[in-house]
Amino acid sequence: MRFHWENRPQRGFTLVELLVVIAIIGVLVALLLPAVQSAREAARRTQCINQLKQLSLGALNHESAHKILPSGGWGYKWTGDPDRGVGETQPGGWPFALLDYLEEPGVASVGKGMPESEKQAALLRQKTQPIAMFYCPSRHAVGLGYGPESSHNSDQPADSLVAKSDYAANGGNQLPGQGGANVTSGPAKSCLVDYPACPGLASRAEAFKSNGPVVARYGVALRRITDGTSKTLLFGERWLHTTLHDLNHGVFVGYDNNSMYQGYDWDTVRWASSQVNSNGEALGMPWPDQQGETGVRGPLPSSTFRFGSVHSGGLNASRVDGSVSSVSFDVDPEVWNSLGGGNDA
Repeated sequence: MRFHWENRPQRGFTLVELLVVIAIIGVLVALLLPAVQSAREAARRTQCINQLKQLSLGALNHESAHKILPSGGWGYKWTGDPDRGVGETQPGGWPFALLDYLEEPGVASVGKGMPESEKQAALLRQKTQPIAMFYCPSRHAVGLGYGPESSHNSDQPADSLVAKSDYAANGGNQLPGQGGANVTSGPAKSCLVDYPACPGLASRAEAFKSNGPVVARYGVALRRITDGTSKTLLFGERWLHTTLHDLNHGVFVGYDNNSMYQGYDWDTVRWASSQVNSNGEALGMPWPDQQGETGVRGPLPSSTFRFGSVHSGGLNASRVDGSVSSVSFDVDPEVWNSLGGGNDA
């Protein structure tokens, strides 16, 4: 038997066909990439919402234990102290007050029982302990950020890198110096040994010029929130210039220059307000992160008071009842102002 072999020409891709295939793949990738990015951002936004939910539940557990919401702290020259209790005696801000309710007792107890001569070094370690729950994943990863402001009751890190929070408490709809209590450095350093007989401590009358659920020095009882806990903001994402998304930005700005454990300040408190200044600017309306001035080594910019976010269309915010929702950057000023005040109905 004879076999006959046929010499058939082998078929391959021409250069043109290969280029067409590559072009098609490129188009498909271009079509899929936005969908993938959108899905990732949706997941990050959901995580941000869940974190605000946990912070709010922590605040409600604090209220159950102490009959007051977390205090805003004494002022920006003070950090949290584990030996000074809660409310008016606690110099640290609301993030410090929540640590025990967020399963972070190790950070909350740093320096506990130490004499003042040793405690300041210990509280420096506190200031450099970031907590993942306080970082919005859409903005940046968890890490230490630039915070050169010193504290009366702690040493300062040589590299000025401290823990940060992307979330702020609602100080009300009366802006500082425009009806609400002013933001200050707090009492003099002599409070380390002379409390409460030391100058500069906020009085109850001064603190409660502000009508939010978190005010300077004092804890707010739920009975003061007469507008209703479901109708009053508690926590929200704070506005931040995009330059500051890089945590180690090295830029000195008055609203992002300290750790998250500090007392009452723009770093940890913002205002939900439709008040306008002499230029007609509504300083407490929410903004997307890419807007505004940085305020680098100059006057604090108009964005200092604002809530805001890097998310498209709006920011995430919780109410005093623990619920969380998204608020549009185009929210009606009257609605936003109403959400800011706890007792202005």
